[in-house]
Amino acid sequence: MRAVQRAVRALGRDNQTGLAELYAYANSLGLTRCTAGTFKGEVIPVTLSKVRILDILLWADAAIHGSPPHQLWAAWSKGETE
Repeated sequence: MRAVQRAVRALGRDNQTGLAELYAYANSLGLTRCTAGTFKGEVIPVTLSKVRILDILLWADAAIHGSPPHQLWAAWSKGETE
């Protein structure tokens, strides 16, 4: 677990500029209406931490390039879906 923690920290440090840009963009989106889950129908602000953004990016990368890759995500990344 500590190796994963160190790797995620290194990933964040090595990509500080891009991560800061994603963080600023995500947190500038304002309010959104939830369409599912506990807050369905409610309007809430979009707030993402840098750690959550890294989590999303790592999950998406695993979905696209994992073994086996998620079929829809892999096809989307290749431009094979509309």
